[in-house]
Parts: sequence; C-alpha cells; structure tokens
Amino acid sequence: RVLFRSNFSILGSTIDEGAGSILASGSFTIYHKTISGFIPIGKQFTITKVNADKNIILEIDHKPAVSIYKTYLEDKFELFKKTSLTYLYPLGIYENENCKIVNVIDILGDGSLFCKGEINTGARANIMMATTQSLLEAVRKAASRIRINRNYDLVIIVNSILRRKILRRKAADQEIAEIKMVLGEKTKIIGLYCDYCVAPGQDGKDCF
Repeated sequence: RVLFRSNFSILGSTIDEGAGSILASGSFTIYHKTISGFIPIGKQFTITKVNADKNIILEIDHKPAVSIYKTYLEDKFELFKKTSLTYLYPLGIYENENCKIVNVIDILGDGSLFCKGEINTGARANIMMATTQSLLEAVRKAASRIRINRNYDLVIIVNSILRRKILRRKAADQEIAEIKMVLGEKTKIIGLYCDYCVAPGQDGKDCF
C-alpha cells in the first residue's frame, strides 16, 4: 500500500522537492473548464463525523463510514476491499451547485475511509462511478461547448490518474484525440496526469 508523501520537480537530470509552474507574459485570456463524467449511484447520504486534519471520514449517516460500500456491494464487498478497488467508486461531495470528486485511498481497520481531499461534517454525498463511455461523452460535450465560445492557441490538460486507470491506454489516447478533433489542428495541446488537482468551481470555490 503506497501513500503519497512528497512532491518532486524533475528537470533534466535534476530532481528536487518543489512545484512546477508556468510563466507567461503579454496580453492573453485564460479560460478554465472542469470535466467529470462520473455518475452518482445508490442513495445520497450525509457525512456525519470526520477527522478533518487527516481527511478521514469516520461516520456516514451515524454509522461506520465503510457501511455505504457494504450496503451497495453486498457479497462483493470483501473482494472489493481485498483488491483495493476503492478508486473505482470515489465519493461525489456536493458543495452549493458543484460536485467534487474525492478519491477514497483506503478503508481503515475501524471502518473509516481515508480520502484524498478535504471533507466536511454535514456534507451530502453519493458513491460515484464512471465508465469509458461516460468519461468520453463528458469530454466531447465540454470540448464542443468550449469550441463554440472562442478559438484557442494553447490548451493545457491536467488529467486525473483515476480517469487514466478507468480508461486504460487505448481509451485514454482516444480522449485526447477527441479534444484535438473538436478544437482543431491549430490548437496546441500539452498536459499531464496527476494524482490530485484543485481547480476553480462554477461559483469561484475550489473544485477537486
């Protein structure tokens, strides 16, 4: 079981702790778009107890947090836990009109859920899932809406490792190809896969 503890910047043969950044000058406009493709499944629930400092959900609907997976997966739960497939069923946390996807990293011995992302007591949530079709369809729709509004010289894609795991290589390549096709050959595209990212939501708050 691997937990991420440090970030590193790699430049040529030099590796050091830090963060990468992009510097730009001149007159330009930056436009951002957060794309999901995850679908809520099962009944909505309330997160009733958390350890906010450690991003751990202790209770959901006043029961051990793991009970949501036991209820939904039933006899498949033990295999689900043993094979560490929690990344296939992240949580969708509702904040105002936004739904942020929070990955469950591990199921702890006391039945709590260790998450990658900030969790607040009282938040409403769902178990989420995604298919290759739902992820690609979300990309197609978002790219089409973006293309209608304006032309772009450069697009930077910050993609999720979770999406990459679900799509596998062939469909992940198709996802990038879909974006290129909609935006046109003149648009330059660069990007990366990451374990965790923060982006502005529709109301100006962070969307994960």
